[in-house]
Amino acid sequence: MSRTFSPWEVDKQWLIHPSVHDQVPPGHFAHFMCDLVREVLDGEDIYAAYDDDVSRSPSYPAMMTALLLYAWCEGVYSSRKIAKACEQRIDFMALTAMEQPDFEAVRAFRDNHAEALVQAVVRFFRAARRLGLPWGPATGEDDGEKTSMSLGRADDPLEDEARRWVDRSRLMDDEEDTRCGLQLRGDEVPKWMPDKAKRIRKLKDARFAIEEEDRKREAAALALADDDDDHDDDMDATGFVRAIEDDDDEDEIPPPPLPEEENPLLRRRSARSRRAAVGVPPPPIPSAPALEPVRSAPARERVAPGTRRPLTRSGDRRAPAA
Repeated sequence: MSRTFSPWEVDKQWLIHPSVHDQVPPGHFAHFMCDLVREVLDGEDIYAAYDDDVSRSPSYPAMMTALLLYAWCEGVYSSRKIAKACEQRIDFMALTAMEQPDFEAVRAFRDNHAEALVQAVVRFFRAARRLGLPWGPATGEDDGEKTSMSLGRADDPLEDEARRWVDRSRLMDDEEDTRCGLQLRGDEVPKWMPDKAKRIRKLKDARFAIEEEDRKREAAALALADDDDDHDDDMDATGFVRAIEDDDDEDEIPPPPLPEEENPLLRRRSARSRRAAVGVPPPPIPSAPALEPVRSAPARERVAPGTRRPLTRSGDRRAPAA
């Protein structure tokens, strides 16, 4: 029975949605974070840190604030992974309006506005708790007045948790800087990867190389099987392997010779030498016994056809008298 699959048209052209937000479900957390930054956070401390004579136009502060808060809530603390998510994840694209800041810009914004980001995280915790959302440490203080009164204390659990988020992000960046270097993100691809023609050619070369390795592996397996067949031919009918002469046996050390008292050949030679030394002749060699002559049976006489010999007592027929 044939199977029917839906087409996989990776090169298909299609009309994109009027807004990237339409590709994200309406109740997604990215929409909530975008609205929270615009409606709850004022961002005056961040705006005041910028001068009018900057050489490079910075990213929009509200967008960067929403990006960092959303990434930290999603468990993404590394600046490199945040920049990668802006290129690959649709929820990050919706939050940044398709902007793709690099990891150096993300790290610089965090380091330049660390204290303002801590206060932004605290304000986010308070708004989430007011709305009944599970964000921030569980302090057991449901009253907003008690929470706001504790903001000036050094042991404020909301501020401590916010600082842990910022410190965790710095720690992740320091570890990745040591592993990847200050200028690299760590997931750079070869120069031929973006070019489709070069990519296809590389893949075909890899496929041919894999097929050649498979052929060599099969040839080696066949050669090993032939060696096993030759080994089976060396076995006799009883199942034991016949002795095969090896050229390496010439290099083996021969066993030591037997002493004279244990070697009968040496004993006979020594006895002959002693008899020859004293003049005793060697014992005579016994002669072979005489053989009896072989008696040949008498030739049987030929009888003419039609002639019958008389019977003897033993039942044999005698030859007729001449």
